[in-house]
Amino acid sequence: MKGFVKNLIKKNRIYAVLIYAVFVYGAMAQGVPAPFGVPDSLLETMRNMVPAGGEYVQLHHADGSLSSEGYTVDGQPEGWWRSYDPQGRLVSEGNRRQHRLDGIWVFYNPDGSRKSEITYRQDARQGRSVYYTKSGVQEEYYEKDVLDGLRSYYDTLYRLTKTEPFVQGEKDGLAKEYDGSGEIIYIRHYRKGIPVSQQALNRRDGNGLRQGVWMAFYPNDQTAWEVPYTDDLKNGYYKEYDTLGNIVRIEKYVMGVLEEDAPELAAVEVYTEYYADGRPKLKVGYKNGKPEGICREYDSVTGKVVRGTLFKDGEIVGGGIIDDNGYFQDDWKEYYADGTLRCEGRFKKGRKHGQWRYYYPDGALEQTGEFAGGRYEGRWTWYYPDGSVRLQQDFHRGLPDGLTEEYDENGVRIACGHYVEGLEEGEWTYVRGEERTEGRYKDGQRSGLWKSYWHEKGNALSFRGHFIDGLPNGTHYHYWDNGKLREEAHYSMGRRIGHWTKYDENGEILVRVQYNRAEEEVKYNGKRTLTRAEEAADPDEYYQNRRTETEYPEEE
Repeated sequence: MKGFVKNLIKKNRIYAVLIYAVFVYGAMAQGVPAPFGVPDSLLETMRNMVPAGGEYVQLHHADGSLSSEGYTVDGQPEGWWRSYDPQGRLVSEGNRRQHRLDGIWVFYNPDGSRKSEITYRQDARQGRSVYYTKSGVQEEYYEKDVLDGLRSYYDTLYRLTKTEPFVQGEKDGLAKEYDGSGEIIYIRHYRKGIPVSQQALNRRDGNGLRQGVWMAFYPNDQTAWEVPYTDDLKNGYYKEYDTLGNIVRIEKYVMGVLEEDAPELAAVEVYTEYYADGRPKLKVGYKNGKPEGICREYDSVTGKVVRGTLFKDGEIVGGGIIDDNGYFQDDWKEYYADGTLRCEGRFKKGRKHGQWRYYYPDGALEQTGEFAGGRYEGRWTWYYPDGSVRLQQDFHRGLPDGLTEEYDENGVRIACGHYVEGLEEGEWTYVRGEERTEGRYKDGQRSGLWKSYWHEKGNALSFRGHFIDGLPNGTHYHYWDNGKLREEAHYSMGRRIGHWTKYDENGEILVRVQYNRAEEEVKYNGKRTLTRAEEAADPDEYYQNRRTETEYPEEE
């Protein structure tokens, strides 16, 4: 290895330094956030490196001032390059390999301070990047030019203020916000870019007293413990978890005082039965004289768990293999309170895996499909109690992905379309009552022209209108089943505007309302009405102006 490094240095000194620089830069990323930047001394060393066979060149702006300088090999940029603006100020510098951006690049503000430091591989961001702003520093990681890893924010004192996890360009996981002392004060859970829950925590009032929920986390973002506070006193349930999220301890406090014999936390006594050689044969917990929790049965030869049973209030709610780590394994069954089978399938390392079947209380099949790592995968089918298909849906990694078809109890298809990563996409058709609706989705939102038909009455048109990003836009028309116009409505990106007219089944006008851009009703059947502000000032006049005669008077 030493010989290889020496040979590399002899042949191409700049890449040896770059390897060292990336090593140092990566090591810095794992430690204390200050200082963030590549040391000036290292930059100066890299500026002086000459690639093997390199020829120094300068390029110039139209006014003759220096625009960039560096080396070329066979006419292509190679090694360290620096660029300048027309005023001679350094704009950027970094390494090129085979004329592409490759390695560390530093970008500068007009005052000479650093703007960002980005690591590239073949023109794409790869690994750690750092951005400097007036409010502090932002650090993030890329995989093939896509955000992947933890994005961290620091204030001007290099104190961590926020972290956001990214997976393939989308926020996914637990995001955290911190106060000046490093305490987590806010968390938000994301799934594929969508926030699914959020919570304020670890807060103190103006007097410095702890209030509300306080929590701590393991490095894998699982909750380590949680407890509510009132005026700096524990007040509620203290829960402690292992790294897998299982509760290992629970206590009840009332204004700082531990309630030793809280009835809802009655201790579970573990009963153990042994083989003749002293090895455990069975372990089961009892609470108030009834089996509670996990019961494990062990093999007499291997000592491995051969069967597990899950009890709640003395009743069996599940049965299968539960290993000593608390993982459900292999074949497993769960039961309703009356003992009838609720579902059956397999577990793998505590997560549902493979084929599962769920049943109605009377034993009829309710749904069936496969899990992969605890998430829906592939085709799932739901059934009505009589055995007819209710819903068929494709999944990938727990999200609807692929064809979805839904049927009513008579076997009529009432919904059909595709999902992509949990969002409706492309053509969809719905049947609801007497109407059939057709249109397109884009990223889970209605898009373009949608139409509805009276499918039981000759497929006459019952509705047509356009949508943009799920919002009604333009003129929407609703029709009676005899083909006559029922309502004409005008929208601007979801807002009601202009004249709205309703008609009876003979095509006669019933009501006409006019809206302004603020969606305020300004005319009703041609008679001016008050705005919200005017209505608040004189509500009697507002209602007096709302006449309900069916004739439509001439507009002024």
